[in-house]
Amino acid sequence: MKKKLKEDLEAALLKIKRLSNNGNKKTGFFIGNTVKIGQKGFYFMPIRETNIIVTSGTVVCDEKSAIEIAQTIDGNVDYVLVDVEKKIPSNNPNELANIEKVVREKIIKSKIWVYKANDITVDAIDLLLVQFTKNDSRGMGGKKVAIIGSGNIGSKIALKLVERGAKIFITRRDRKKLKLIAEAINLIKPLY
Repeated sequence: MKKKLKEDLEAALLKIKRLSNNGNKKTGFFIGNTVKIGQKGFYFMPIRETNIIVTSGTVVCDEKSAIEIAQTIDGNVDYVLVDVEKKIPSNNPNELANIEKVVREKIIKSKIWVYKANDITVDAIDLLLVQFTKNDSRGMGGKKVAIIGSGNIGSKIALKLVERGAKIFITRRDRKKLKLIAEAINLIKPLY
């Protein structure tokens, strides 16, 4: 394990343990993954505290980092929360890495919970828009919405809003993919 990762990981574990002991709370550690990462190959999430749990986490861009982190945190936290979306390349160029699998193989003592970060983001955006339109009897119906970026998150929110009756305008740099995504959304959307 890289020295900096190990030091930062141990410091985060100490801090969440201390905070959890002060409030008699559970501890958790997220292992997320992304294809967009800086030079280090990982970054740490901030420490978050609720009434029942204190968490921290990392976002990684390779299976090796996920394995090393899982080995270090197992038994040091109550819960390991793993992003199950397959986003990053594996050692086999024809496959995507399976962070969930490699973490499940290493976690023995802690409990595992899984999540999909992008879907949580889409749901949060959807709920926010519901709040913005709560006093409008049409809700999102008939609203014009521009979405800049129609990757995983943008295209999912576009579909949700089309299903609510909004008129959606999407864009992205890759015009060929943009056309395919727009066609797919138009194929899936309700008839009326």
